[in-house]
Amino acid sequence: MEIFQGIIRWILVLLPASLCVGQVLPAHRAVDWTVAGLNDTNTVGFSYFNVLQEGAIADGITSVNPVVDSLLALNIPVGIHLHFPSGNYFFNESITLPSHCLITGDGAEATQFVFDLGGSGHAIQTSGNVVNADSSSLTTAGVSGEKILMVANAAW
Repeated sequence: MEIFQGIIRWILVLLPASLCVGQVLPAHRAVDWTVAGLNDTNTVGFSYFNVLQEGAIADGITSVNPVVDSLLALNIPVGIHLHFPSGNYFFNESITLPSHCLITGDGAEATQFVFDLGGSGHAIQTSGNVVNADSSSLTTAGVSGEKILMVANAAW
């Protein structure tokens, strides 16, 4: 009987140990999660400008059109990235964006554009070449007060 109890004890000790076998992830299946998400290669080499550092005032009263227009007039062939940090940016004229132009902000709650075009014109216009590989179109018209634009294919 003691032998039987000894065998049972060893089984009870070894059984849980045998279930605790770890796995090793092969190197070819490893993921570097520090770079997870969008890997933007379309804007590599764009000249970056923080509009506040270039003289824009984000008070929602002072027009930022002169600063934005002067930056867009640089006509940088590789591309231009205009960053609008947190604030309210007032535009009293349309913005015409050329090809290879990127506008970013600190999020819909932090960066807001205010347009007063006197009842005519378009707030933002685009010009340049259409590139079907990385372009999309709006599915609905922009609505005043909304913070979202719906595009046909956001995967681009």
